[in-house]
Amino acid sequence: MKKMVGPIFTILFLMSCLNFASAETPALAPEVQPVPESAAVPIVEKAASEFAGTWKLGDSEGATFFAVLNPDGTSLSDWGPGEVGKWEEKEGSVTVSWTDGWHDVIAKKDEGYEKSGFAPGVALTDKPTNNTQAEKLSEPVSDLIGTWQTQTEAPGTIALTYRPDQTFGVDLGADGTEDITGIYRLEGERIQFKDVSGKLDAKCRSVSGVYNYTLGADGLRYTQVEDSCPERTVALQKTWTKE
Repeated sequence: MKKMVGPIFTILFLMSCLNFASAETPALAPEVQPVPESAAVPIVEKAASEFAGTWKLGDSEGATFFAVLNPDGTSLSDWGPGEVGKWEEKEGSVTVSWTDGWHDVIAKKDEGYEKSGFAPGVALTDKPTNNTQAEKLSEPVSDLIGTWQTQTEAPGTIALTYRPDQTFGVDLGADGTEDITGIYRLEGERIQFKDVSGKLDAKCRSVSGVYNYTLGADGLRYTQVEDSCPERTVALQKTWTKE
């Protein structure tokens, strides 16, 4: 029996060494394989809506105002002091919720559209406060969006930027600073300007100017219909080119 001690001891020693090594060595984590580009989840863009765009609407007093429904679901208008809100399309109509508590519902009617206005506190299931025609403005609106430039003796280059929200900015000298901000309205090929803030002459402040416009191969031209702002009249006599 004494002759078996040496081999048995050797075996036990080797087994203890193996157990010690396995306890001290952590298991290797499986290698993480990168996700191939072809397997990435595609970004799904919001479906285009026929209601997105600029609308000519009416209020309870028979006055017209413009509302812009942006593709991201936000909205704004030049009614009164100006207002912002959100819109949502559902079952062939769109509901615009304004921050002043009003709601406007635009829906198809016959060959066109109708707007139903609901005053603050009036439920959408109740009788509308007003019903007026709704007109979505035509393609020339998007043709004007962007920045146009012309040259004058002073201040030199003038940049006029039309934004989709029915506002415009004037950069006198094209130095990157917006010197005049205002609101514009479009009806067919006629445009109405109203300077609101900035470097305004006393004769131009809050005064509307009405012009016809044409888009040709040489650029954008205006023809005065009515305007008592001399600075604007001189600048708009020039030909404007798009940046």
